[in-house]
Amino acid sequence: MDVIDQTNSESQGKSLEQVLTEGYEFKFGDYLSAGFKLFGGDAAMYIAFTLLYFVITMAIGAIPFVSIIGSLAVTPALIVGWYIYGRYQKKGLNRSFNLFFDGFNRNWIQLILQNLIATIFVGIAAAVIIVPFFLGSFLDLIGHFDDLQNAQGDQEATMEIFAEIMSNGAVMGILLGSLVAMAVGVLYIYAPMFVVFRGMQFWDAMEASRKVVSKRYIQTILFLIVLGIMVGISFLLCCLPVLAGIPIMYLAIYSAFEDIMGTGDTGQL
Repeated sequence: MDVIDQTNSESQGKSLEQVLTEGYEFKFGDYLSAGFKLFGGDAAMYIAFTLLYFVITMAIGAIPFVSIIGSLAVTPALIVGWYIYGRYQKKGLNRSFNLFFDGFNRNWIQLILQNLIATIFVGIAAAVIIVPFFLGSFLDLIGHFDDLQNAQGDQEATMEIFAEIMSNGAVMGILLGSLVAMAVGVLYIYAPMFVVFRGMQFWDAMEASRKVVSKRYIQTILFLIVLGIMVGISFLLCCLPVLAGIPIMYLAIYSAFEDIMGTGDTGQL
């Protein structure tokens, strides 16, 4: 399926073809600064929604047999809430708290499909790396079968054997698999915004994001690593820093998309 090159209804919006042909400058520091500025301009609203986001996602996760499906259906629409609210804020338009939930009114099914397919791609990429390492660890476990039998009753010796087996492959597999997952996942970072702001179908949005990110792939990865470190530190600090770190991250990502693609929309704001 070819990417639909949809232009915006507003002059400041850039077409996908234009961005891919002309390229763009990745303004790392500007995007971080914009994320902090947007958050600071309406901090109470962002904190309130982030707190509600955690409540909703934890509630869904606590429901047996529903958590996975519920998360795939609800989480994408909630996440784009930060993007939508940020766009209204940047344009100086009137906004209310309900705007954070506007993702349910904007190509919601396409958001679900985009999230699902991207998750599958990332999972497959990680599995290709991780499975061989775990297979090696399993074979290593079989090779240590006699040692484990001899260590029966000696918990410390048993744990040492398992630690040796894990360190030989499984841990390395997980680390490399995580890096590969990130390398693939970053390609689709803008896909949700192509869905909600450009009205694209899920595959077109994923392809558009992949092509745009590929123009500045290394810079985008480094950008997301810095954002991830920032959010990680906020989690260590707990409470208010977490409620600030999450929206700042998404607002910075939105700011990158806006700078690259412009601020126009198709169909609706």
